[in-house]
Amino acid sequence: MATKTITAPVTSSNTPLARAWRRFRRSKLALVGLIMVGVMAFLAIAAPIVTTWDPLKNDLLNRAQPPSATHWFGTDRTGRDTFARTIYGGRISLAVGLIAVTVSVTVGTLIGLLAGYFGGLIDSLLMRITDAFMSFPAIVIILAAAQVVYNLLPSDSLILGIMGVIGLLTWPQLARIVRAQTLVLREADYVVAASSLGASKARQMFVHILPQTLGPLLVFATFGMANAILLEAGLSFLGQGVQPPTPSWGNLVETARSLDILENLPWTWFYPGIFIVITVLSINFIGDALRDAVDPKSR
Repeated sequence: MATKTITAPVTSSNTPLARAWRRFRRSKLALVGLIMVGVMAFLAIAAPIVTTWDPLKNDLLNRAQPPSATHWFGTDRTGRDTFARTIYGGRISLAVGLIAVTVSVTVGTLIGLLAGYFGGLIDSLLMRITDAFMSFPAIVIILAAAQVVYNLLPSDSLILGIMGVIGLLTWPQLARIVRAQTLVLREADYVVAASSLGASKARQMFVHILPQTLGPLLVFATFGMANAILLEAGLSFLGQGVQPPTPSWGNLVETARSLDILENLPWTWFYPGIFIVITVLSINFIGDALRDAVDPKSR
């Protein structure tokens, strides 16, 4: 007498994505970080609604005013509202982080996939290029590249240049991660079967292998965005980033290099600094939780 095998149905709550979400939401810090990043993004996007002050307009009658009901974060030495400049500056800093990490992930993923899948001469050539990028201190290369961009590009294109510089110089670590995963995945049964059925090399790489690397990619992207925000702030602090009067969190903090402002107008640099700290910490909390969610064994 034949016996029936009962197979539990696959429901949406049993999918890998649903299980990863359940693991992610167990982290209270990650949920707080998600909320804080959402608040920062909302303030940046809705800046014209949140404040009526023009971040570039000078008001000589209200110079160097401390925080008040009229100017929540006070004003700087030319009478510009610090709150307005801070949330408008968030537009630049968050955009730099988002676009730079997009460039970095795209370049690193492509190089890692090609090196890991084809191997041989292509792998050796691409990894030697990667080693060359990793053999120099990143901040030194970025400073030198930013100086070149600063001298070559007009001021209205400088922000895009900074995004490109950060993105094109922060991909090597991801390339190595993707290459290592691809070396293993290209020998997996389902990839070999796809090859036997006539799937093209591009289909094998981008349809069968790439989706299996999304976990490390997401983790790298979160930490990479936090790193890009800090790099932009560092470049602006050193005068090689976004140039005034266009506000960014980095060049707002840069005013603290003046001892007079550091001591007498602390509100002009303190609040942008707090926004940087909150945003970077929140993104790092999200990255830690994502790493544990997509790979529970990493804990």
